Amino acid sequence: PFTFSLTVRGLALNEPDGRPFASWDEFYVNFQLSSLFRWAWTFKEIHLVKPFGEVIVFKDGQLNLANLFASSTNAPPPAEDQPGRVPRVNIYSLQITNGFVALEDRTRRRLFRTEYRPINISLTGFTTRPGTDTPYSFHAESDAGRSLTWSGDLSFEPLSSKGTLEVTAVKFSRYQPYLDEFIHAQVTNGLADVQLAYRLEAGTNGFDLVVSNGVVQAENLQIMDPGTGENVLAVGKMTATNA
Repeated sequence: PFTFSLTVRGLALNEPDGRPFASWDEFYVNFQLSSLFRWAWTFKEIHLVKPFGEVIVFKDGQLNLANLFASSTNAPPPAEDQPGRVPRVNIYSLQITNGFVALEDRTRRRLFRTEYRPINISLTGFTTRPGTDTPYSFHAESDAGRSLTWSGDLSFEPLSSKGTLEVTAVKFSRYQPYLDEFIHAQVTNGLADVQLAYRLEAGTNGFDLVVSNGVVQAENLQIMDPGTGENVLAVGKMTATNA
């Protein structure tokens, strides 16, 4: 009693040219009518299975999702943002499983594209009530073999977060399209791992970020002169700790 659930399966959205833009296998939400008594939008469970999304940055800097909405030169100017409170929301369980996100940047001289899968996100006891922390965990793996693990606590009023972040097997050569903007050399090899603890808080003067116990490790870094084909720098292993 006093519950309302909705399941949407097999939703898919395409761009005007027919290219897939976003989809999911299943979206399930269980809404609690007890929200009327809690004075907050309350959900027992939200579960998203195999969501897919592709983000493309075109050469003019526009995003592909802008193509999904018709533009109008006669549209009224956007209203000024009015300060307001974050709406009260309670989610007892929020799960995203086997997500897939593709990122493509066409603004570089050489196209950059990367994919992340599977992406798994778990939040337990999510709430926007002031002064309340929400435990969360996030894990994603890319097509290049690297992984991102992020866990900790999140609070909305005031906005703050604390936890740990770990990125493994970052391949330097993967980001050569961005390095081309700064150097003529070519990174041909090298992997990096990063681990750190952090605390982020929003204050009256903006955001304060504290990073502690940082560890950065790079291995087998090689930089080549593309003109001669010779290595100009090679580092077997480099480690920075207690950052």
